[in-house]
Parts: sequence; C-alpha cells; structure tokens
Amino acid sequence: MEFPKVSIIILNWNGLKDTIECLESLKKIMYPNYEVIVVDNNSSGKDASVINRKFKNYIKLIKNEKNYGFTKGNNIGAKYAKGDYLLFLNNDTIVEKDFLKFLVDALEKNKKAGIGMPVIFDYYSKEIQTSGNSFLMTGKVRLKNIYPSDLISEVDYASGAALIIKRSNFERLNGFNEKLFMYGEDLDLSLRNKNVLKKINVCVKNSHVYHKGSVSVKKKSTKWLIEHETYGRFYNILYNYAGLERIVRVLLFVSASLILNFCEFFKYRNLRIKIMMAVIFT
Repeated sequence: MEFPKVSIIILNWNGLKDTIECLESLKKIMYPNYEVIVVDNNSSGKDASVINRKFKNYIKLIKNEKNYGFTKGNNIGAKYAKGDYLLFLNNDTIVEKDFLKFLVDALEKNKKAGIGMPVIFDYYSKEIQTSGNSFLMTGKVRLKNIYPSDLISEVDYASGAALIIKRSNFERLNGFNEKLFMYGEDLDLSLRNKNVLKKINVCVKNSHVYHKGSVSVKKKSTKWLIEHETYGRFYNILYNYAGLERIVRVLLFVSASLILNFCEFFKYRNLRIKIMMAVIFT
C-alpha cells in the first residue's frame, strides 16, 4: 500500500503550550510518510527557540519576522512543503493516532473530493464541535455538530482548524487568500475549490481531532474581531458568489447585521460600514 507524503503545517503565535501539546500528539500518529512544518508568526516570547530545541529532529521550523496572520503564515509554510498533500492544523488541537490515514484514504479514493476535514470535537467536553460548516444566506456561519452518518459526507465548507488538500490543487488556487488576514479564509478556499476546481468539500467520519477553539482570537479586542469577521464574510459574499444570489446575500447580510445585532451594529456601525466599503473597493 502506498502512502502519499503529507506536509502538516502548524502556525504558532504566542501559543507555546498548545503547540507543544499538538506536536506531542502528532508524534504518536501511525501514518508512515509525513513531515511537520511549524511556522512561528513572530511570537513575542521564546516560542520559536523552545519549539526548535524540543522538536528539532522532528519538525522544520520557519521563523517569520512579523505576524503575517493565518493566511500568509500558512502560505509561507506551504512553500517549504514537499508533500503530495498539505494538512493545515491549528496549534490548539490534538489528534487521534489514525486521523491522518483516514483523511488521506478518503481523498485518494474519492476523486471528486478536493478538500477534506475530520470530525472536530471540543477538547474539553469531547462533544462534537463541527462535522462541517455552512455559510448561511445572512452571512452567519453555522457549525454542524452532529456525528456524520456516512463515512464521507459532503459539506458546505471545511473548517480551517484541520484542513487537508492536495498540494497541486492548493497551488492551482494560489493558496489561501492573503486579503483575508483571519476569518473566512477556510470558507474562501472551500468555495474556490467548488467554483474553480469543480470539486467538493468533505468530512471524514473516522478521522477525529480535538480542538480547544479560537485560542489566539481570544487575545484580541472586540473591535479587532468585528473588523476581521465582517471583512471575511462580506468578502466571500462579494467575490465567491455571482448574479442574483450575490445580490440577495448582500442584502440579507446587511439586514441581518442591523436586525439581529441591533445594539452592537450601531456601536460599531462606522467600523462595519468602513470595512464593507473596503471590501467593495479591494
């Protein structure tokens, strides 16, 4: 049996403890042909040196001179990858021993599948966090938190917490969209996988990952979160949909922002309007 080589890319930004735990779990996996690339996004502490010292014979470490965000940081890691597949894995995850075998096997056997994801469980409660994400007409994101009935099930878009794609397809899509610093980058890649490559996004039932959830994001201010969340979702509406559907999505996105988040919308209305205008003229 052949095992295509997989490049596992992990982005670290001031998350030393989580990254170490993630790497320790990866060292136990049973897949025989992989490499691990850790990209340090200019952490403020000694993360890079500690990680390199502890795992120097296991990983390839890349040190960025600034925090390039999720998209560019991962794109930099992908440039050093030698694998047939790229697996982008959040540093605040731990994996089951056979998770990678099931992911690769699913994509190898299903040629219609361009992007895959495992079932992602909450690290603490062990309940399902997501088995596939949906991008609603209002611009809201819904996480499917039920265990899949099928071994391989099609999903609207795959979670960036653990996302696998053939390197050749990733390169055809020009990688993650660097106009999106954070938020909406997994949605954007999944939509382009469908629109450009005409492939589907899938969740693999037997592949399991445990995710702590948005550890880096929790360090940011509400204003920062609203700015990047609004930009990411509105960008996807404008540039990954067309025709009548795009018009309807724009109207519903603006309406939902106003009606469902009335107080928050007006508190940050100038910021939201500024961000939406920036998206339009990007």
